[in-house]
Amino acid sequence: MSLTIASFLGLAIGSALGAPLYGFKEGHIRQLIGEEVTRYVDPVAAFPDKPGKWRKRALYAAAAQQALAIADTLAIYGTADVAALADLYVRLANAPLRDAPLGGHRMPGHFFRKAVQAMRENADAKNFDFRMCGQVASGSSAAARIAPVGLFFADDPEQMARATIDFALMTHRDPRAVAGALSVAYAVSRLIGNAEPVKVADETYDFVSHWEDILHDEYFDFFSDREPLPGPAIFHGMSNALKSLPSLLREDNLTLASQTILEAANAAEPFQPVANPHGPFAPACVTMAIYRALSARSFLVGMLETVNAGSDTESVSAIVGALLGARFGLDAIPEEWRSELVNKEQVLVRARGLEDHEADWSMLEDYVQMETQLTQDEDDHVARAQKEQAARLEKVREKMDEKKSRQASQAAKKKNADSHILSFSATPQEWQKDLSPGTLPPLDDLTRDPVQAKKDRALRGRKRIAWKDDRREKHKDGEAVPEEDETED
Repeated sequence: MSLTIASFLGLAIGSALGAPLYGFKEGHIRQLIGEEVTRYVDPVAAFPDKPGKWRKRALYAAAAQQALAIADTLAIYGTADVAALADLYVRLANAPLRDAPLGGHRMPGHFFRKAVQAMRENADAKNFDFRMCGQVASGSSAAARIAPVGLFFADDPEQMARATIDFALMTHRDPRAVAGALSVAYAVSRLIGNAEPVKVADETYDFVSHWEDILHDEYFDFFSDREPLPGPAIFHGMSNALKSLPSLLREDNLTLASQTILEAANAAEPFQPVANPHGPFAPACVTMAIYRALSARSFLVGMLETVNAGSDTESVSAIVGALLGARFGLDAIPEEWRSELVNKEQVLVRARGLEDHEADWSMLEDYVQMETQLTQDEDDHVARAQKEQAARLEKVREKMDEKKSRQASQAAKKKNADSHILSFSATPQEWQKDLSPGTLPPLDDLTRDPVQAKKDRALRGRKRIAWKDDRREKHKDGEAVPEEDETED
């Protein structure tokens, strides 16, 4: 199969691998899993105390789901039809699913939800420009889903760039996010052309820098409703981060690359300081994703290093998967990952549509129906898991209640038994009160202190011993030994 198919399949696999780990830090992943991630994670088994993180194993999430919508739009219409893509987003959002924040969309981000809501509100408006629905957001999700554009327009950089900008603006009206999408689309197009990694990095910087100038000159109105107005640090934030990639690839030092990328990202005026190169800020995570893909020794190693790094795993892993697939081809993707991917066949149908530039109607399932059913299946899977967990917890509670009841019963029996045992220093009134009528001890025993009685007996014993000793001494002197006094006790 071609590199186009491997790239699109790699995007879906990266999304499925990274989705369950979204938001976790690198050390936290190892703590929860017990080891490095090497396969699709089952969140129900891996995070039993985090039901909010539960998903269906090996099912791709937002990045691949939106990439499929882009692939359908390109293959069906042959161009970047913004209105057609908005229609798919809105129809999927309107799917009547239980407890879904945005219908059939899985793991939609905050800004994507707001953008789709704006599309929904303007769905019936004539000649509405859906590019105005984008939010002022500098994240990575626009870049994570954009690989189909680079694959479809690989031979036409101009049309590829325009399509990328149009699709990115629908959700992100921030130059850094749009330039991040341009970076991924162009890098993918060059990798399926078998370009060398360092050359890809160098050419991607030139391409993005050129189109950042066009963004400023021709698309400025899309970015002008923010205060203060974006300046050079924002409009060229992505290219400045990409500038050092060729030298970093030659150095082949991950620590140096991470530090350098972070420095460039923080110079791009993020909303808050960026401490993790995999965090959701395009100049940081998109640049880091491209570095990981271009420096990886294999598809397997590059993907595992990305997934286990944590943070914005779903988006970053989708980007890396698309780039690695374009670089290494289908045979480099582990068979286990390919065979276990949920909805693999329809992913491949879309990939062939990108390669052939037309949809295969005999194999193509309706996008909205397909994704709605997959989301419903995931909801049902999570609901069953929650029900089973509730049943297990109920059994645990019942066993704990039974144990507490037994302990309470044993404690009551012991207390009742102890109540009939006299303490050593008890008074006659205390040990007499439990005696039934007719069983009273002699009167003199009732009026005597048990402790004093014991002392008296000990004193009499010592006197008796002294008397016997005295008697023996007299017997030695020839005196008659008197009979023992029977009254001594």
